Amino acid sequence: MNFVLLEQLCEYEIIQGGYSENYKLIRSISSNQNGHGYFDYQQCWASFKCPSNMYAYWRRVIFETEASYDRVLFYGVNNYEYRTYSGDLGGSETWYTLFDNEITFEFKTDGSISDFRGFQLFLMCK
Repeated sequence: MNFVLLEQLCEYEIIQGGYSENYKLIRSISSNQNGHGYFDYQQCWASFKCPSNMYAYWRRVIFETEASYDRVLFYGVNNYEYRTYSGDLGGSETWYTLFDNEITFEFKTDGSISDFRGFQLFLMCK
């Protein structure tokens, strides 16, 4: 029998960014406790919408999940583009976009995690 969590269990915050974010307020999404771990069968999702004259961007602060099994998906609501992340990708100073002003984020895990750090992602409009 599969165990299904009913809570999202990801952490969503508005925080002050650092140098890479020009010290502006930004959105942060973490797998759990600021990117320190996650659970079997965890699933969480969120939408992020920018003004129509801007694009939604994200960058990885921390990223270590079970490769090919525990995934983060970014999906462009208007242009149907997507990008999937999985594995040990580490952090990045690079900001990524799907050239869409609205994206949906989703994180899904299977039932066989080991001791992975999880992730923390920053999102902003520009």
